[in-house]
Amino acid sequence: MLALVLPLEGLLIYMLWRGVRPGRDWRESTVSAYISMGVLITLSTECLGAFHALTDIAIRTFWLGIMTITLLLILLFRRKITFRPFSLKIGGKFEWAIFFTISAYFLITLFIVLVAPPNTNDSLQYHMSRVMHWIVNRSVGFYATPIDRQLWMPPFAEYSILHLFLLAGNDRFVNLVQWFSMAGSAVVVSLIAGQIGVKPRGQLFATIFAVTIPMGILQSTSTQTDYVAGFWCLCVLYFAISECQKYILGRKAGISLNFILLGISLSLGMLTKGTIYAFVIPMLLCFAIILIWKHLWKFIPGMVLIGGVGVLSLNALAWFRNYSIYGSILGPGAGSLGSSTYGPEMVLSTALKDATNQLALPVGPGNKAMYIVVTKIHQILGIDINDPRISLDEYRIRFSYQEDYAGNPLHFLVWFLSAVIISIIFVIRLLFPHLPAGTKVKQVFKNFTQPINWPFFII
Repeated sequence: MLALVLPLEGLLIYMLWRGVRPGRDWRESTVSAYISMGVLITLSTECLGAFHALTDIAIRTFWLGIMTITLLLILLFRRKITFRPFSLKIGGKFEWAIFFTISAYFLITLFIVLVAPPNTNDSLQYHMSRVMHWIVNRSVGFYATPIDRQLWMPPFAEYSILHLFLLAGNDRFVNLVQWFSMAGSAVVVSLIAGQIGVKPRGQLFATIFAVTIPMGILQSTSTQTDYVAGFWCLCVLYFAISECQKYILGRKAGISLNFILLGISLSLGMLTKGTIYAFVIPMLLCFAIILIWKHLWKFIPGMVLIGGVGVLSLNALAWFRNYSIYGSILGPGAGSLGSSTYGPEMVLSTALKDATNQLALPVGPGNKAMYIVVTKIHQILGIDINDPRISLDEYRIRFSYQEDYAGNPLHFLVWFLSAVIISIIFVIRLLFPHLPAGTKVKQVFKNFTQPINWPFFII
């Protein structure tokens, strides 16, 4: 039962954040607690591993010590800590129905997490295997293995698994890492929705949309790393939006606590999965563009410096181990698993193949039709549908309930339609910037089709 020390310490850190920042939303304190736990797990693992002291006694002593310090800090800030740990802004019966549905998903998956041992292919090949090697070696240093993914893959998720394993003495609770990441992602999704102006009911819809992603449900009960990486990616997005809104609204500029949390989230994401770069780079570019747009050039060097220090402090040792063996801080995966060409037709090919796998049906004819269409498009483009430069395996459309291949058809369709609608509205707002913000969509399209508007647009 010592594994409960981790969630209990997370709760104590949450209470501490509530005391330090009493006026903030309870969800922000939750995210801050997650980030704090991530930093503690990473630094303790690397430091103990450097001295070959990564043992169950050392880990238990560390967390009991951290818990004692946290309790003392809570005692220090006790007057600022609210007695109401959080409040749910849920109105009518429909909202409560959504809330109970979300809760049901969490409870069902939690039951599976606690009764089912790690059994996915990746878990057995390298997630749990590397953890057991670390325990035997008392260090996270490299070791001899024919499966080198155990060495160079970003290790944060497995660091968390390692702590749970050493605290409990078995693998009973190791699936909780992904499950807690799913729970944290639900919290951050609702925060992001609120940050962009969505009302409480809409925030609940955003949350249930995130929680019911089929592949997410399947992976939330495993020791894979996708939900962990997704959580850190969402944290980066939330803090980036928060900072951008501050600058756009003309509030006090500078390096804030939220920016520091953004940098730590980015660092933990990079320590979790290599694919996070593709998602966070556009966010950081938008952040930089807004800084330049608001003439805040002077803050960019300081932000880069602080962000760089944060990234290096958590990733430097893992990167050094990779570089010393493979000559690359990211290991050999950057070349062997990634695309080697990025032409427009290659990007379109990848997008089409991914879209059809998301839309895979449980019956054959629909999948066959999609396959024929995609094949014809590739013939028109003049490229091989299985071009090894952009393909890992042979392309086929398969309907699956397995963690690695399950599609998300309804969520993909909702995302696609939303992207189209948002793009149309964005273009309309660019063409007609003087339209009132509350203009109805029907009137907007009516204005859009009136030729008299075009001369003004051209001028």
